[in-house]
Formats: sequence, structure tokens, C-alpha cells
Amino acid sequence: MNIYDFAVIGGGPAGMFALLEYKRKKPHGNAVLIEKNGTLGRKLLATGGGRCNLTNKIVSDANYHGSNPKFVRNLFSRFSSEDLQSFFTERGVSLQNEKGRIFTKSGKASDILNVLERELRTVSAEIILGKRVDIVAKEKNGFRIDLENGESVFSKNLLIASGGASYPQLGSTEDSVKFAEIMKVKCSVMKPALTGINSDDRRLKGMRGVSFRAVFILLKNGKKVCRIEGDAITTDYGLSGPAVMDITNFIEDTHKDKYIIKVNFQHGTTCEDEYEKLTRFCENNKKLSVKRYFEKSVPSRISTAIISGELKGKNEKCGMISREDRKRLSMFFTGYEAAVTSLRGMEEAQAVKGGVDLAEVDPKTMQSVKVKGLYFAGDALDIWGDCGGYNLQFAFSSGMIVGSSVAVE
Repeated sequence: MNIYDFAVIGGGPAGMFALLEYKRKKPHGNAVLIEKNGTLGRKLLATGGGRCNLTNKIVSDANYHGSNPKFVRNLFSRFSSEDLQSFFTERGVSLQNEKGRIFTKSGKASDILNVLERELRTVSAEIILGKRVDIVAKEKNGFRIDLENGESVFSKNLLIASGGASYPQLGSTEDSVKFAEIMKVKCSVMKPALTGINSDDRRLKGMRGVSFRAVFILLKNGKKVCRIEGDAITTDYGLSGPAVMDITNFIEDTHKDKYIIKVNFQHGTTCEDEYEKLTRFCENNKKLSVKRYFEKSVPSRISTAIISGELKGKNEKCGMISREDRKRLSMFFTGYEAAVTSLRGMEEAQAVKGGVDLAEVDPKTMQSVKVKGLYFAGDALDIWGDCGGYNLQFAFSSGMIVGSSVAVE
């Protein structure tokens, strides 16, 4: 049985960065990373649509969700967005800012993975690929890690960085929860986060594939939960896109509670103001189609679907539209309601809710408060960020803290 000072389960950003930081601080330290897939960073290559949304220009606890978003403060004070960007730019990766979101300039997530793999080779990191961990067990002086082929390794310190259950098609599982619960660490069931919403709204499905920007308000049993302005896309199942994914952070049980997303296509204009603007336009342009009024602010397929649905075959010229019709159009364009029947599954989720309870982890070291030598990082923990690079930032920062903590213990 091989014996190590530090073992990492999981070859994603958190696990790779933890091992790299450990070896940088303790070059002769005996460490190993175990990844069940045949390659490192499979999910990393899929982030940002393959472009890798590495981080965000502004990162704070306001961008995170879970039982204790303030958990991230210590992490980011020690390894910030600027630190992460500098790490990669100093190693030859060009980055660009797209409305606050930091992407690789080449549009290739592989640029990030290539740097990580190169750095791991530089520090002579030992990596075991293609072997899944079946079980972990706490023993007197550390942890026994049993692999699926019957092999075992022993390590004084153990990092569980096997991620969340999103994108199971890329090999993701709930192993992190399974291993944590073996150690009697409190966890919660993992559920999809940052995903699309299913809706039975037939009109939405009829205009699928249209990208648009709007103000979205989430109602839970008739009460306002949140307001988000951003980009979205209509789909054959309902709605998706960054703004809608961020809204799903606030959706809990769609079977227990009634959720409705109100869409203001006029970017926050009130129904009353919209009615007045539409009325003035109609009075001054009686021979034009009312579609001309909406064409500058709303994609034509969306405006056509709403207008046709509301006017129901009536003459669409401005001079022929009644007061009641103008009111109804104003109401729909500023408060279109889509009922949420459910969330999309783990196959499409960009993050997960649930995992290791944050109360079980010391944010200064990422070590378990109950089990000495046991550490957690990344998606294994019950905290997740908005769309925009926040989850990758958390993975890298938490991994760095673990590697540093183990190296100096």
C-alpha cells in the first residue's frame, strides 16, 4: 500500500489547484491526486460553453447562495479574482472582460487546463487516472482510500474535491457526499442549480430559440422573491439563459409552492408608462402596424407572438387598436407571466445546491471541524454562485486554501 502525506480525490479545478499549491509550498511533499475519468478537467472544458468563464471582475459573498454566503469572504481575501487572473496571464493565457465576465481570449477552455497540467508536471505531481475511489475510511493516523480495482492507498491528509452531481454525462456523481457521510460529516441532498425552467406556456414554446434581454421577477405563491435583469432564451421546454439560471437559485420546491416568472420585455417600464407611450405612438402613427412600436426593444418573433395572441385576428394597425387592446398589450409586454412547472435536471445544471454543510468546515483552512486531516473544496460544499464565473472562482480559491493549509500544518 502506497502511503502519502496528502491525497486528493477529484481532478477538477479545486483538486488540481490544491495539489499544485501543496507541491509549490512543499516540493518534496508526498502527495497524489486520484481521478476516476481518464483525463483531468472534463467539466472544466465544458464551462462557459467551452470558452471557460474563469471568474468575474467583481466577486463577493453577494454573488453566492446557500446557508452561509459569507463563508467565501476569507477565501477571496486570500485568493481573489485578480490573483486568479494573474496566475493564468503570467503563464501565457490571454483573458478578456465581457461585461464583467472573464473569459479566455482564444475562446478555448483548454488554455486553462493546459496550464494546470503543465504546472502539475513541473512540480512532478503524482496523478492516478481512470481509477474510481470505492470507499474511504478514517483510521488511526489518517485515511485509507480503496480503489475499484482492489488497490488501496493511505494518506495522512485527505481532500474530497470530487465535485457536485451536475453533468453526470461527464462522469459526475454524488461521491463527495457519499465519502463525507462515511466520515459522519453532515450533508444535504444535491439538487440542480443554475439551470433552465420547464413551463407549460404554449406561447413560449411557439417562439423557441429567441434570445432577448429583459427584467425578470420571481413570484412565490404571489409574493415577490427577487428581481433580475439580464439575458435569456426561449426554448422548447420553457426558458433558459443566464438571468433565468440565476432565478433558479431562489426556486425550492415546485411541487409544494407555486412559482411564476414575470417577464418585463420593456426593461422595467411600468404598465402605466408603457400604455401612455404606446397610446402616443398609435395616435401619431395610425397607419402603421403596432409591431413597429415594439420592434426596437423586443425581438420580432416574441412581439409577433404576443400581439397575434392578444389581438386574436383583429386589425393590427395603430389607428384600429382599441383602448382595451392597448392596455392588454402594455400589460403583457411589461408583465408576461410564465408558470414554472419544474426545473431542468442535473444533465443541464451548471451548479448544484446541497453537499457538505458549511458549518462542518473551517473557512480558514477548509478542514473538517470534526475530523482532523479531512478537507473539502469546490462543488462538494453546499454553496454555489450566480452565472458569471463565480463557481470556478470558488473552486480555485477553496482549492488553493486547502493546498496551502496542508503544506504548512
